[in-house]
Amino acid sequence: MDFKKTIFNRIQFHHGFLLVVIAVAILIVVPNLLKQGMFMDGQQYACVAKNLANHKGTFWKPFLSETWLIQGKNEFLEHPPLFYFIESFSFKVFGEFYLTEKLFSLFTFILHVLLIHLLYKEIANIDYKKYTWIGIFCWSIIPIVSWVFQNNMIEELLSIFTLLSALFSIKAIHSNKFEFVYIVLSGLFVVFATLTKGLPGFFPILIPFLSFFVLKKSTLQKTIFHSLFLVSIPVLIYACIFIFNQEAKESLMFYINNRLLHRISEQPSTDYRLFTLVGLLQELLPLFGLISIIIIINKFKKTNFVIDSENKNTIVFFTLIGISASFPLMLTMVQNKFYFFPALPYFAIALGLLINVYIKQFFINIHLQKNKFLFFFIGCIAMMFSITFSVKQINKFSRDEKIITDVNSIIKSVGHNKTIGVEKDVYYQWNFQFYLLRFGDISIAHAEKKYNYYISYKTTINEDTNYLKSKLYLNNYTLYSLKK
Repeated sequence: MDFKKTIFNRIQFHHGFLLVVIAVAILIVVPNLLKQGMFMDGQQYACVAKNLANHKGTFWKPFLSETWLIQGKNEFLEHPPLFYFIESFSFKVFGEFYLTEKLFSLFTFILHVLLIHLLYKEIANIDYKKYTWIGIFCWSIIPIVSWVFQNNMIEELLSIFTLLSALFSIKAIHSNKFEFVYIVLSGLFVVFATLTKGLPGFFPILIPFLSFFVLKKSTLQKTIFHSLFLVSIPVLIYACIFIFNQEAKESLMFYINNRLLHRISEQPSTDYRLFTLVGLLQELLPLFGLISIIIIINKFKKTNFVIDSENKNTIVFFTLIGISASFPLMLTMVQNKFYFFPALPYFAIALGLLINVYIKQFFINIHLQKNKFLFFFIGCIAMMFSITFSVKQINKFSRDEKIITDVNSIIKSVGHNKTIGVEKDVYYQWNFQFYLLRFGDISIAHAEKKYNYYISYKTTINEDTNYLKSKLYLNNYTLYSLKK
């Protein structure tokens, strides 16, 4: 009984709000995450991770399919390999059903919620530490956030590592006892981030200097030591990799020279340099709208709140971290909205701290502490509803229903572990190709060689008399088998 009393006495009104906010975040992200269907890049990464789990390919030279060939290489070297390696463990644990990579994304989503909570609590002053749910809410309503998790994008793991690096770097600034340990951990997570997505993983090394100039909580001498030591960790680790591991050196040099630099110079994804800035403003519109509503309400009530200088500095600090994680993308013409995903937690925390002062005073005025058990109960009900609703979405489709249905029919007809000939335009329908790889280990090829099976679009008339048209009904394609 005393134990129960202790638990109930520790409940505060903000615990109920934390549960409600997490429930809202789940409703925004998880239902579509658990449905079938995925953007082609995420499918591709899942295929590579599955192959690693099945001992196809190695850490430094991952493998996609028998017919994959980029600039003379059969290995899949589009990005550094850490994402595929870590995701491969989900295939070892859960097997190869369609939810495997989605459960991995769900896990990274949970980690994001936890890390934003910890980072907000670490940096906020004593009056705001219990309002971590504001940062979580601000982050969860940014539209691109749910899209990244729903589509198994590399940025979901990159963001985990950069958040961990930022968290330990900030802990090092605030700590004297474990400063050395925190710097080492921060540097290690920079290495993990760069082994996940390359150059975008380096931005946390700027945090010590940003802290010195904005928060003014460290001496210049300590800042220089922190920065040099932080930078030295990835430098030393990469030096050892390049000196002692020839396979790693070949893999990373091919990625840098033939994929990264090649894309920058030859394969732009946008035609104007400010794409990232415009995209950021668009994605942050829900937050700007929320802030505007709160400020207007308080102006209408004629209540003026002053944000203290410490909180102002913290807001500027996190805003600058967000800028350092996103604005460098504009140095090239290879830009997409999901590229700046790792910057969004810092913008969310900054904007959360901005409205924290208004929300705190509002809650004080309406005496929420008296109804703390009611809000905790509401939070529990909201969590149960969001989880139940999300689970009910399993086996439904978020996209590509007809393509996935065709893929499953083809796999049942021809079997697994095959190579099939296809019409040229079918080969370049990447989502179809990657679904075949993901669920049936079926590679497709557009070549002169005669394969046992051939696939064309339904609208294409196949004039090759070596093939017989299958009676299998498909939505978009026609399956042929080679005459015996």
